[in-house]
Amino acid sequence: MSKQQRDIYQEVTDTIVASLEKAGQWERPWSNLTNDTFNPRSIDGRPYRGGNVLLLWVAAEIGGYETGIWGTYKAWASKGAQVRKCEKGTLVTLWKPIERTARDGEKTNKNGKADTLLLRSYFVFNAAQVDGWEPEAVDTSNAPTPIEAAEAFFGAIDSDVSYQGNLAYYTPALDKIVVPKLEAFKAAESFYATLAHEHGHWTGHESRLARDFKNRFGTEAYAFEELVAELTAAFVGAHLGIGSEIREDHASYLKNWLKVLKADKKAIFTAASQAQKAADFLIAAAEGESSDSPEAELVSA
Repeated sequence: MSKQQRDIYQEVTDTIVASLEKAGQWERPWSNLTNDTFNPRSIDGRPYRGGNVLLLWVAAEIGGYETGIWGTYKAWASKGAQVRKCEKGTLVTLWKPIERTARDGEKTNKNGKADTLLLRSYFVFNAAQVDGWEPEAVDTSNAPTPIEAAEAFFGAIDSDVSYQGNLAYYTPALDKIVVPKLEAFKAAESFYATLAHEHGHWTGHESRLARDFKNRFGTEAYAFEELVAELTAAFVGAHLGIGSEIREDHASYLKNWLKVLKADKKAIFTAASQAQKAADFLIAAAEGESSDSPEAELVSA
């Protein structure tokens, strides 16, 4: 692995850690984003994925941007727009497929080479940072309300959910989710975020994605699984076009997450990748499709 790749891992991790440490009352830095900024996408409308979603959420919150459209300097120029002077770009990453000389016994492609992925980075700018560009008007007159969409989404997933009590949890031994009834929550967004979080855990069951972080994270495996579930909830919320309220127990969670991220600079990449797989699994389950997801975490700008 090259020095440049290691620097990218560290820079991304440092960005996420700094954003979590700056969160005043232990609120996630993406908690107040609008529905549009909650869905970061390229100028051509292709969605960003995985860890890049987190980086763009953080940048949108810090910059106060009200749009989720991003592009490189050249991409904006190709649309006749100009990035304003002194505007700072946001780091994103891209796994680029490349060929290399195969080692002994290694699987090769039709060219006799080994396929691999190279981590690259570049900078993108939000639409709020450029002049000379206007987004196309979007017709939302027939769009479903977020709550109705969430009801349909979770109702289509073949999971065992009991709505009762005042605690939310997932029990792997019974493969069962328990969530308080909607009326027990202060806001509907909080209810669906909690439901998505527990469904995130549900995807990790051995009969589904079979997640197990004990070998890598040891005693911190629980905290890491919670981070994956929370990011899954955020990705699902973005897919549904709804935000989420802050959970009262986030203080203890964030402290544990910071410990994991500071100890392993690749942890946020793993968490985001696993959360993206979990979100893709849930989306596919809700839509009755295959859960196969692409390897790359980012669209090209």
